[in-house]
Amino acid sequence: MISSAIRANAFAVATLLAVSLAGCGGGGMMDSTSRGGGGGTTLAAMTPAEQASADAVFALVNQERAKAGLAPLVLDTAAARAAYDHALDMNMRGYFDHNTPEGMTPGQRLAGAGCMSLAWAENIAEGDQTPFDVMLDWMNSPEHRANMMNSQFTHMGIGVCLSGGAPLWVEDFVAK
Repeated sequence: MISSAIRANAFAVATLLAVSLAGCGGGGMMDSTSRGGGGGTTLAAMTPAEQASADAVFALVNQERAKAGLAPLVLDTAAARAAYDHALDMNMRGYFDHNTPEGMTPGQRLAGAGCMSLAWAENIAEGDQTPFDVMLDWMNSPEHRANMMNSQFTHMGIGVCLSGGAPLWVEDFVAK
């Protein structure tokens, strides 16, 4: 589903996005140095490698939406913070689920991070080594693909945790 042309330029697009955003101060998730916990309360920052992976997934999602004639999604920093905090929390506490062990839902995490929405959906994945791998898995899953291709969603946030164990990927889609 993902063409070799997309593979060839996705990292170039992600690099340009990261460089452009870093130059204007908007590339990182937050300015905090803290890494930990879920629920959107930690204000953790992705590493440069995690940010580059998130940027690549963002570009790939929008390329797939364009092929389907859908409007591109807008990056939502609050949704991205909620997504990353959830990926980091799953990594640190050793679980893999949309809900935290305490029962906090994606909608609650999004609201806690300051992302108000009319509707939301979440994709999670564990173990995929590259943005291309996770996109291929999500595009081959009817439920995950439906979330990415849902015309109701206008914004998204992506969180990637690459430290300690299998990579964890979280996409949060929101309608505003």
